[in-house]
Amino acid sequence: HTSCLHYDPMDGTLTQLYGAKKILLFPPSQLYNLYPTSVLKHLRYGLQLRAVYSQVYPENPDFNAFPKFKQALKQYQVGILNPGEILFLPAGWWHEVTSLENDMVCSVNRFWHVLPLSRALRSWSKWRAHLGGVLAAPHVALNLLSALQSNTRTGELRKLLQRL
Repeated sequence: HTSCLHYDPMDGTLTQLYGAKKILLFPPSQLYNLYPTSVLKHLRYGLQLRAVYSQVYPENPDFNAFPKFKQALKQYQVGILNPGEILFLPAGWWHEVTSLENDMVCSVNRFWHVLPLSRALRSWSKWRAHLGGVLAAPHVALNLLSALQSNTRTGELRKLLQRL
C-alpha cells in the first residue's frame, strides 16, 4: 500500500508499530516543483482532489508532463521506518509512504497545531490546505443535502464523513 505524495498542514509524527515503511521526503521549498493539485479543483471536486496532494508519482514520474520534478529530486531523502521508530513530520513537508511487506503493517499518526503561531501564519502550504477546504464547502454542502434526501441516508452520510 502506498499513500500518495502529499503534505500535512499540521505537525505530526508517524509511529511504526509493526512491519516497515519506506518514506520519501521533500522539503516545503519544493512545493511548486512537486505540482500540487490546484486549490481551485476544490470548487468542482470538493474534497475528492485535495490541494495537499501532488500530481506526480515519484516512483514513476512523467518528466514530460512535470519537468520541474527533476529539481525536486535534488532535494529528496528516503528512509525506512522500522517497528519502534518514530518520524517527526513538520507541517508542509511532502512525503510518500509505502508499506514494504505484504503482511499486516501497523502505524499510528498523531497531529497537532503548528506552534509558534507565527510559523503557521507564514506557511503558504498551510494556507493552501485551508483555502482548499473553504472552496470545497459548497460541494460538501450539496453532498450533505443529497445524502440527507437519499433512501440510503445512513450509508451516504458515512461515506461523506469518511471524506472529511
